[in-house]
Amino acid sequence: MPPHWLGFSIIVAALLVVDMFALQRPGRPASIRVAWLWTLFLALLAGGYALWIAATTGRQPAIEFATGYLIESSLSVDNLFVFLLMFRALRLDAAQQRRVLLWGVLGAIVLRALHASKYEFLHKMLDFPPREELNPPKPGCDPIIGQAISQIPDCTR
Repeated sequence: MPPHWLGFSIIVAALLVVDMFALQRPGRPASIRVAWLWTLFLALLAGGYALWIAATTGRQPAIEFATGYLIESSLSVDNLFVFLLMFRALRLDAAQQRRVLLWGVLGAIVLRALHASKYEFLHKMLDFPPREELNPPKPGCDPIIGQAISQIPDCTR
């Protein structure tokens, strides 16, 4: 694992510990103000990380990180409605909800790590070429714009 990924993983683990065990104490519900401040802090931290990526590895990886962050954020809002429906249907009290969410988050993290490791292993084992070699952009077409530029006939692949 490259050093920057190890550092990233340690920071994410520390933030999860703070979120799950320091901000949300059993028997005391988290205030809405603390939840919004924590959300703002995490968004600013992600923005700073995107800027660091841009400065150290280039614009494209930073755009990819920011895109992934925004997609995950929008999907997490969608999940809130699913959780609300499940909690109401199962008639879970606040303590049970916290326990279910804790195990759900930890399970999702473990499963994502397993899947990412599996795909990385398969990618190396089968010796796939980089994505750009499989489908290079046409000369003069900006690959950063992606699908939006596919509407221009000269830039379709």
